[in-house]
Amino acid sequence: MNILIAPDKFKGSLSANRICDAIEQGLLQFDKALIIKKAPLADGGEGSLDILGQCLDLQTVSLKVKDPLGRSITSTYKLSETKAYIEMAAASGLNLLKEHERDCLLTSSFGTGQMILDAYNRGVNQIYLFVGGSATNDAGIGILNALGINAVEHGQLLEPIGSSLIKLTGFDETQRRISAADISFTVVCDVKNILYGQHGAAYVYAPQKGAGSKAVEQLDLGLRNFAQVVLRDRGLRVDNFEGSGAAGGVAAGIKAFFPITVQSGIEAIMEMVQLSQAVSWADLVITGEGKFDHQTLEGKVVMGVHNLCNQFQKRMAVICGTVDLSPHQLETLNIWKISALVTEDTSIEQAIDNAYELVSIRAFLLLAENSPE
Repeated sequence: MNILIAPDKFKGSLSANRICDAIEQGLLQFDKALIIKKAPLADGGEGSLDILGQCLDLQTVSLKVKDPLGRSITSTYKLSETKAYIEMAAASGLNLLKEHERDCLLTSSFGTGQMILDAYNRGVNQIYLFVGGSATNDAGIGILNALGINAVEHGQLLEPIGSSLIKLTGFDETQRRISAADISFTVVCDVKNILYGQHGAAYVYAPQKGAGSKAVEQLDLGLRNFAQVVLRDRGLRVDNFEGSGAAGGVAAGIKAFFPITVQSGIEAIMEMVQLSQAVSWADLVITGEGKFDHQTLEGKVVMGVHNLCNQFQKRMAVICGTVDLSPHQLETLNIWKISALVTEDTSIEQAIDNAYELVSIRAFLLLAENSPE
């Protein structure tokens, strides 16, 4: 039997690679004759480039950039001929700040722009920008600033940070470093939020980036102002497409000046690693993630794999940390088998501490107790 193992990481516990190894170990304990392929996955957030690097021939580029608060750090991105793969979290990520430093009125995406400019100067004309895990809510004016497109208030340069959006009256392109004809962007994200409003960037994501209620209101007004200025000056709507509110409005900022496509994280990753070919080969696909819940249904790794399995009419199993979906939701998914680490006999803490062993056991039991026909 051909089995494809294609999980996401279990956040805070095991990497996708380790999950693959644990599942493989359990399967081979059941039957050493099984033919197994492993395809660790990500949803477009942090760690996505590590996954791509295992499947694609990518060069790692290291450079000095500014972190979200303007401090110099060394960051990396991946390069493949005329394509660059950049994680926003590497230069502008929440993970780069201590808890008390989080304040998206003051943070900037400038460092991400530095990576984009470096890639362009190396001959790149296609940027894949993975925007998960950002610390910013600046509508991408930090990125634009690094590319020579400056936010201004009545002709005076504004600092490219979240609090400047509400002051914005226009843009100065006299120092622009990249023409729109010379580059295009694919923004990879796993959220569909629009730019502003109750379901927009500020109200939904700014609180976890250090914004209190007054700051959220200010940032939301700033995002509205940004969209209005772009509409007035450039004749473009940048506030109403799915994903325009991702990473504090980065996709909206880029769209104002460059060609852009927004793609769901898992769809982009699956396409890049050619997962459809592996699914078509398999008799059984085993995927997994830490929490199997409503967010899964909105386009996480397991849902992406599920859609491919449906397309190729393949049997699929899920090994996860916890399940938080109703019986009706689970029934509509029509998944062959779902196995959680957390049970009446295993607490969340025990599941985290013993994840590798438990995943391996669950994989063994998938076949020992429920051998597919």
